[in-house]
Amino acid sequence: MQQVPLFESGLSLSEAKESGYVVWFVGGSNYHEKTMTYTGYAAINQGTGEVVKGKCLPHSIQAAELVAVMVALENTPADQPVAIFSDSGWVVRVVLEWLPLWRERDMQSADGNPVTYAKKLLYLVRLAERRAHPAQIIKVKAHKKGTEEAKWNKEADTKAKQGARPQHLGVSKGQGV
Repeated sequence: MQQVPLFESGLSLSEAKESGYVVWFVGGSNYHEKTMTYTGYAAINQGTGEVVKGKCLPHSIQAAELVAVMVALENTPADQPVAIFSDSGWVVRVVLEWLPLWRERDMQSADGNPVTYAKKLLYLVRLAERRAHPAQIIKVKAHKKGTEEAKWNKEADTKAKQGARPQHLGVSKGQGV
């Protein structure tokens, strides 16, 4: 028996909106100032303007991007279709290509080593398994200008950088683009 995928890709933003998907734009940020490292994530609900952002450990852009996807899933009812837009090619490849293979290998990489971020990835799997439909995850071009996707992606990246700061935690309504 073939398993139903947890994630799919292929919708455009306009298709997602026309089809009634809850649309999220997610981002991660990792930067250094003086001797401090700051890592944060953000998820913006494109329909409501809800922003969820915060700090992330470990200090890794990949971890922050994963957390942003988790936050989008956590904040969308499981019976509603969801489309998550990310500029992280790594995250999109992980959930669409590598995660199914790693699950078959009990979260071991091809060389037999434990997969980095295995706990975060297994939590992501649990969130996706609760959904009535596979979650859509769509790659958007980073730092592109002139499109609606670019505008929302830039805002998610800005909010992720703000989320990395200790004073910027939690959910805020109506602060999206």
